[in-house]
Amino acid sequence: MINVNDFDFDILKNSNLQTVTTRTKDNQYIEYYNAPFAFDIETSSFYEDENKRACMYIFMFALNGNYVYGRTWADFDFTLNKLKEVLQLNEYRRIIIYIHNLGYEFQFLIGHERLKDVFARNARHPIKCTMNECFDLKCSLMLFQLTRST
Repeated sequence: MINVNDFDFDILKNSNLQTVTTRTKDNQYIEYYNAPFAFDIETSSFYEDENKRACMYIFMFALNGNYVYGRTWADFDFTLNKLKEVLQLNEYRRIIIYIHNLGYEFQFLIGHERLKDVFARNARHPIKCTMNECFDLKCSLMLFQLTRST
């Protein structure tokens, strides 16, 4: 596993990633990279006065077989910006990032990133959403109905 600041993101550009294209209900075409991307965060909780708080202390990305980590939200933003730059992502060219139990990570992302088109089974249980226009987040727990112990 490599720190995001030491990872050569051009490896992704040079790996000849294939794409698939879908058409939206608005008759617009969205191109997706057909490659595995996943994300996870680890958190720590503590009490401040009598209020329970939590913070991220590390995140990890799986990027088409490459594994990177970071420790700050600045590292996270750097990673998203590098992916966007290297893969030329935009509203019409995206990647799908699978997150096991998206509902948990969503609570940390919601105050930090632009999230839209949220589809949820109920409050605090999103199944999918779009982050920063070009990252489609999908809950692998809901999609595959697997717990971490399975």
